[in-house]
Amino acid sequence: MKIKNYIITMLLAAGLITSLSACVNDGGQVFGELPPGVSLVSGEVPEARSASYDELLHELRITWKTPIDPETCKGIEVTFQTLSGAMKTVKMYVNPNFPTTYDYFTVITNKPESVTYRCIWNKEGAEKDEVSEWANVSDLALRYISSTSRFSTLRYPAYTLVYDATATEQIKNAYASIIGQTDEDQQEYYSNILLTVLSAAYYSTDDAGTQPVNTLKCILGHMDLDGAVAYVSSDNDGPLMKMSSEYVQQVANGSTSQEDAVFEIRGVLIHEFTHLIQANGPIGSNNPSGIEGYADAIRCACGGVTDENRINGALNAGAYYDESRKSGNTPCPYVWQLPYGTSGYFMAWLRYYDGDFLRKLTVSINNLGSEWSLDKAVQYILGDQYDIETLWNEYIEDVKKEQA
Repeated sequence: MKIKNYIITMLLAAGLITSLSACVNDGGQVFGELPPGVSLVSGEVPEARSASYDELLHELRITWKTPIDPETCKGIEVTFQTLSGAMKTVKMYVNPNFPTTYDYFTVITNKPESVTYRCIWNKEGAEKDEVSEWANVSDLALRYISSTSRFSTLRYPAYTLVYDATATEQIKNAYASIIGQTDEDQQEYYSNILLTVLSAAYYSTDDAGTQPVNTLKCILGHMDLDGAVAYVSSDNDGPLMKMSSEYVQQVANGSTSQEDAVFEIRGVLIHEFTHLIQANGPIGSNNPSGIEGYADAIRCACGGVTDENRINGALNAGAYYDESRKSGNTPCPYVWQLPYGTSGYFMAWLRYYDGDFLRKLTVSINNLGSEWSLDKAVQYILGDQYDIETLWNEYIEDVKKEQA
């Protein structure tokens, strides 16, 4: 194949052939016409081995038949339909920080058949990127999978279900109507939330561990944090999750609909369970985006945030830089340093540039240690080709277009 591409390139250069309408590699993968102003470079066109799609996380993974040679191909350009229905084109570069980038790439889309991709050749001194022709996912056999299948060896916590005096029978019944009628049903509900969170934050039990949470006390009772639906903490027995009986009372008396409560409780628990398993790094290393922002990023990626809240979170984020801005007592002059949805929805959007972005954030927290910050993590994951301010501005423009 290398000889074939070299001959084609030489024939084009000599003018013996003037165009290349189509190219088929040895594996039978068809590539369309080259656009004006770009040309093929000597080197084998990567051949895709497989394509798999996870509907829950909207993740399309395309795996190469053989690993990419970084001396030949420096990355992939991908065009796809976003979750809002718009078409988007991004460049994903191979990255020695993550050797898996030589083996596959992951695209976030709700329409896998919309995805096309081409190789960006690695040629020093070129004024513009030289690329292969486009390949289509529709030419591959698409396999539907569940990301949770990578956690088949996961061992779930030993649960303790507790109700305090404020949890009346009416409140218990309302809560049971959402998470399950029996103790076994409720434990399964909590286990499914934990499994969903792990599948978005980690690759498998290889990096998450086979039992990342050993025990979990689940309490339905009086909320001692103003305005909170739930929180996680710990006591002498270990980790605990507390659900607000006051919020569930709103479901019992009809002031909050069953449908809204089902969605909200699932979303809140995704956020809170993320705190049980997330990498926190050394003390002082994580600004608020690395803790509360990350938990909301996982919530967003798992479908636990309404489009309205996500859009409003972006458009009401404030100025990119404000020297006087703080979160509590923590200085947050850059908008992406803020906690919760402000940084979290942005991190979830960054999955468009790498579908494994949130999993790689965990790796970056562990590897960068006390030097961790979101701007450094972005370059650690996506490469030096990207800076966070440019990406933030693009994120806001995408959300504005979605709103319109």
